[in-house]
This record gives sequence, structure tokens and C-alpha cells, in this order.
Amino acid sequence: MRIVQRLGSGKVQLIRLNRDHAVVRDVILPMFRAEQQAMAKLRDSIRQEFAGKARAATIFGSVARGEEEPASDLDLLLVAPSGGKGKLSDLASELGQRALSEYGVRLAPIVLTVPELKERAKRSEPLLANIIAEGFDLLDGRLGDLLR
Repeated sequence: MRIVQRLGSGKVQLIRLNRDHAVVRDVILPMFRAEQQAMAKLRDSIRQEFAGKARAATIFGSVARGEEEPASDLDLLLVAPSGGKGKLSDLASELGQRALSEYGVRLAPIVLTVPELKERAKRSEPLLANIIAEGFDLLDGRLGDLLR
């Protein structure tokens, strides 16, 4: 049996992995599981890094929609406490370097203060509307709560 199975004939064929093949079972499928676990570990790293340091941390974009591709970056909105935007930006930059070296994922952070967040919401900025609609919060502080 081969790694790839072809079913059908002519122009109509179904191609799938042969899950009974030793290479698929012992190498390829565990690699896919490890990739999924790596994203969960990265989310945990973001939580740990920004807990108590950010008012909110929200993943948005293709990762939040489940549409990421190998070259996708991880879009992250961070809401800084009063007077903490610079420090939070520095932490995000450091985490971005680690995410790239450890997981091969580019972090694309946007750091805003609460007044900046509210101003963008007031202007009905499309990017913020998308973040609110599709993003998911990583910290106890919720983005929606900060906009009230």
C-alpha cells in the first residue's frame, strides 16, 4: 500500500492519505497534531506574557476565523493600561521574536490605549469592527467590556 490512495478513474479521482501506512500513522499525522498543539502553546504564551500587563488581548484575522495558511501571521490586538503602551509594545516585540523562532509564526500586534480603542470604535473603523466581530479574547479582560 502506498502513502497516497487514488480512488476513481479518468478525470474524476479522489486522492487521500492512507492512514494505515506506517509513515502516515507514525510521522505525518503526529506532525499535524504537533502543529495544532504548537498554536495552543503559543496562545498560552500570549496569555502568560500579557496577563496583568494588558487590559485585553484579542486574536483576530485569519487565525481567529480558522482560515490561516502556512504564511499567515497571528494578528493580535493588545489594549494597554494607562501609561503602559510603550512597555506593552516592547513586550509584544519580544514575544514576536520568540514566536517566530519557536513556532515559525509572525506576530502582528496592534497596541492601543483604551481612549484610542474608544475613538476608533466611535469612528466605526472597519478594522476594529472586524476585530470585535471575529476576534477571540485571551485574557479575563474582554474587548467588548472596554468599549462600554
